[in-house]
Amino acid sequence: MSAYRVRFANTVCAPSPSAEIASILDPSVALPSDRALRKRSRSGCFQCKKAKVKCDELFPVCLRCLQRHLLCKSSPRLSTWQVEMRWVPSTLGAIVKVPLLQYWLEQASQMLVIDPENNPFSFPIIRYLTEAPSLLHIIQSLGAAHQEYFPARGPIVSLEEKGRALQMLQREMVQSKKPEECFLTISLLGLSHWANSDPRDFGQQHLFAARGITDHLLSRDRDIFHQPGNGNDNLLATCFGSFLYWDMCCAHLVDARQQRPLDTTPIAQAVRALRAMEHPTYGPAAELIYILCQVGRYCREVIQLGHQDIIKATALHQQLCAFPVLRNNSSLALLYDSFKMHGLILLYRNSVHSARLEDETKEDRIHKYAIKIACNLSEIPLSSNLLNIQALPLLTAASELRSYDTELRQALVARFKAIYSMNRVPSTLLAISLLEEIWEIRDTGLEASWMGYMILTKKWSLLLG
Repeated sequence: MSAYRVRFANTVCAPSPSAEIASILDPSVALPSDRALRKRSRSGCFQCKKAKVKCDELFPVCLRCLQRHLLCKSSPRLSTWQVEMRWVPSTLGAIVKVPLLQYWLEQASQMLVIDPENNPFSFPIIRYLTEAPSLLHIIQSLGAAHQEYFPARGPIVSLEEKGRALQMLQREMVQSKKPEECFLTISLLGLSHWANSDPRDFGQQHLFAARGITDHLLSRDRDIFHQPGNGNDNLLATCFGSFLYWDMCCAHLVDARQQRPLDTTPIAQAVRALRAMEHPTYGPAAELIYILCQVGRYCREVIQLGHQDIIKATALHQQLCAFPVLRNNSSLALLYDSFKMHGLILLYRNSVHSARLEDETKEDRIHKYAIKIACNLSEIPLSSNLLNIQALPLLTAASELRSYDTELRQALVARFKAIYSMNRVPSTLLAISLLEEIWEIRDTGLEASWMGYMILTKKWSLLLG
């Protein structure tokens, strides 16, 4: 019988979003001086320790780093209620590296969710380790790499654990009668490419493998999503929702000639069944994510092959506009509205749908959407875990800002740095580099979209999410 202990984690009150933005735009703005925010601790960020000054320990960005435009490196905060238990299955024996596993469960896994208190990738994942030892190895690999901010030359232990995960996964794919566990391993292998410093490799092979398992799971038990109960306790529903988000982030990266359609009957039915599911990565937005999967595919076809379809573009535009506004959570509502406008901007930039508008009107509308996204995201506190999934709409909005939007550009770059401080994924910093190149082009009067420039000019497959 498992023994449980519970401890409270320290909590620190964050400043308001308006104070954060003000400190970015104007260094003369006074920062909070409350001594409770500046108490001595061993948990200060790397930059403050290096400078030998007190750190207020705000996560993901302390106020000193925020004001000085520095990359803040600090440890993720533990949940308010932190569970400690004898959780390592005895059958796993010596392959368990307890510090790495515990680091993943308590800290690193937070990068995958918008609410640390609802995290199936943390302690709930332990129940699957016996069935899928490959899952344990990839978790330990990611834990080791996350501790070091996913360096280009990963820690040896991380590379070794990833190799063991791949070896065991091949065996489990043949022997396992529970493909859900294999899906978890494959999705985390995909995450290892998410954290890859090579912008040309987004882990397409793992995405395709996950699609194969997804199709198999849906064909095996199509009615499972309709069963009563909390969808968050349903591993299949969580796996499918995770695949949907992963596909959305990669839809514009896959070669259009190799891309598989997503508008199949089983997938469409699953999306409808999960429309109200509170998925741990993005909340109740499966339908919105599904539409954006289609938008990404369409944009890739236009950019790579020149195939434009006004009927499809118009249908996607209507679906985005029709997605209902969420009313029970203001931060999620702002985020979903930003994702909708992100999709609309991509359609205007990459389809003949926008040809019905005069060029000046089209540009003004795109700019209006970009400003709205920037304002929406700025209303979400930097301390919110919603930061984990802001990169794509943030990149789309920032790339459309004009030369006179200097302060907004600066604020959105600061938000990208905060995302990096929270999830430590190197592609976030590469996105800043991409933005700076696009701004340089646009400031000369030329038109440039981040997606077209990245695919055709940079030859990158930058995975953001």
